[in-house]
Amino acid sequence: MLEIKNCSYSYKQGNTILNNINLTIETGSFFGLLGENGAGKSSLMNILSGIYVPEKGTLTISGHLIKRLNPDLASSYGIG
Repeated sequence: MLEIKNCSYSYKQGNTILNNINLTIETGSFFGLLGENGAGKSSLMNILSGIYVPEKGTLTISGHLIKRLNPDLASSYGIG
């Protein structure tokens, strides 16, 4: 299971891309992410894959609170 609580991310120019995002994905489920250009889809996926570090919020994977996700750790959980 993957759970994101109150995740926020802004680009350096001060543009808020994600603001207090909450998302839960159950183990074994399929998940699709849809939205208009500029809606934050790629930014959210970059956070989930460990490329971006959120400014605030928590990320829990398989019951483990992840303090700092990186691409290798994300891959070890099957996220890519």
